[in-house]
Amino acid sequence: MNIAEYWGFSGRGVTIWCPFPSGKHPETDKVQVESTKWATRYGLCQGGEDSNALNLGGSMGLCLPFARFESLLAVACYSQWGFLWDSYLDDLAADPVALGLHVAEAVRVAREPCAAPVPDDKWLQSLRDCFRLMEGCFGPTDMYRQRAEGFAWYTGQMWKGMLQNRSQPPTVAEFLRMRLNKSGMVMAIPYTAAASGHSLTDEEYCDIAVQAFAEATVLSIVIANEVISLPKEIIVGNAKLNLVQIVARERGIGVAEAAGAVWELYERMVCFVRRRQKALLADPRLNVARLAVELPFWISGGLEFMIRSARYVGESVIGRDAMPRVTMVSEEPVFWSQRDHTAPPYPDIAWWWRTEQTAATAFR
Repeated sequence: MNIAEYWGFSGRGVTIWCPFPSGKHPETDKVQVESTKWATRYGLCQGGEDSNALNLGGSMGLCLPFARFESLLAVACYSQWGFLWDSYLDDLAADPVALGLHVAEAVRVAREPCAAPVPDDKWLQSLRDCFRLMEGCFGPTDMYRQRAEGFAWYTGQMWKGMLQNRSQPPTVAEFLRMRLNKSGMVMAIPYTAAASGHSLTDEEYCDIAVQAFAEATVLSIVIANEVISLPKEIIVGNAKLNLVQIVARERGIGVAEAAGAVWELYERMVCFVRRRQKALLADPRLNVARLAVELPFWISGGLEFMIRSARYVGESVIGRDAMPRVTMVSEEPVFWSQRDHTAPPYPDIAWWWRTEQTAATAFR
């Protein structure tokens, strides 16, 4: 079956609405090569053409086009580690005890000083080196934020593992709560601010309007990923926790219709991000306005990565005949009206929309 049919689109062509410009760091290719060498040195991957087709490190050059090279390379190595670790945790998910213990060790490695010994484990040793690389680029405050968001990511990985082992399927609302953490995408917020030299102050970072804009930006690309990765997950038998399947089950509809509903949620969120971006671009706080410019590159860059990387659409994953033509456009949403500012029926994310009704700065 062609993956366009899995996605709920007709024919072999798939059109994706993305109103944000694409970007590419001038040293993206070099970052891909160097980050892959780093991952290969630790035995996390084999390197070579297969790794280049995955583009796990180079994808960061699409998301952080304004980053300083050293910062981009450090983030790319952590990205390589994270993607590969995610697959390793899928293998551990069948043993919740092993999963929990491994994640706990990762948390300990991430927060302990470099002098603390690390168990003889390639994932933990390479994670320690990730933090060494990042500490050479980011200041203490940015590292504190990165660690905090990273701990949310590690917890989210364990959260997903528990849901996989629970007999009761998750609701859409429960999935949305888990998925923001599990994706690790919240780390894009301190990355983006710090990598280009525009770190947010504590007050700016905790501003509820900034948080709503930032979380909506990064979760929107995660929601798109649920649809784009569905064919791969169906084929390998790992689609139990895919949002499309959860929506189909909760609403009692077919997979194709559910894929359209999830894509509508993606477009609905991007509409919100676009409105909030316009508002924050006028913010007198330079760092906030700069974040409003740079963070949406994660949407365009993330989409570009997902529709090109062999991780999602490679022939070894879904077969040559299943690969559709995918086009990114920026004219109009396919499923949602930009004039409709209604919040989605999920309180877990609907609070973002409420921030549009107030100009007051608040803390979460």
